[in-house]
Amino acid sequence: MGDEEKFNWLEEIFKEEVKGYYEYNRESPNALYVDEKENAIDSLETALSFFDREDNLKWKWVVIALHHSLYSFCIGSLEQGNYEQVLSKGRDDDKEVYVRCGNDKPRKSRVVPFLIKKYKTPAYRIEWDEVEKFPEPEATRGKKKRNKEKLISFWTALARVQDDYYWMKGFVHSKAVKISDEELESICWMSEKVRNDLTHFIPKSYGIGILSIIEAARVVLKVIEFLVFESHTILFLNYEQSQRRIREAIDKIRLKLRVEEEIIHLKKFKLKQINRK
Repeated sequence: MGDEEKFNWLEEIFKEEVKGYYEYNRESPNALYVDEKENAIDSLETALSFFDREDNLKWKWVVIALHHSLYSFCIGSLEQGNYEQVLSKGRDDDKEVYVRCGNDKPRKSRVVPFLIKKYKTPAYRIEWDEVEKFPEPEATRGKKKRNKEKLISFWTALARVQDDYYWMKGFVHSKAVKISDEELESICWMSEKVRNDLTHFIPKSYGIGILSIIEAARVVLKVIEFLVFESHTILFLNYEQSQRRIREAIDKIRLKLRVEEEIIHLKKFKLKQINRK
């Protein structure tokens, strides 16, 4: 084999190595390919695709797709090269988890429920209290054995990506996302009153404000954007292509949301003018 032939052969091997799920899913005749990152990106791009519909029921699918994308990006951020990081131990995953970070004293996790007007929501945040020692030798992640068949819940994943002491400190430059109370309330509403109610629909007549969906969608996009571009926790198979697809989808969804919001305000204004006459 000559030098030129050898070079071309190596080039082909290199091309195969950088090929990702995006290409495989467009080339394979009989299978779909997915990992936790492609799963998240696909849901984000799917949310964008629903804006092509002209009826208001598109918002049901936009919410479902965005919710799934947020969940998946949280999982991708927490996995950090070790899938066991995102496996559930059962109920109360973040209650009394014992860890030691660096030279710190051991700490025990405490769940802080998120309240809306004194009402408890499924959302929570994690705080850590110093303790003198672990309750049992070498216990660093809680006393219960992980359930290898079950993923942590949406709310556990969302709580952990906000934790800047332990869960989001897997890498040197890792950063936790900051979600304000107002933003978390918006995510709670979208998840519980829109996504869950529509997915597990009890027979009834139900109206949902589109402007509220738009506002919640913006919060979700903000969290996804931080996890992807600023948390430094997600390990993409094809970094540049994945980042480009996510950036494009977020920017286009934001534009669609702005246009939809302007259309609603314009329709409300015209209706008000008609009523005045």
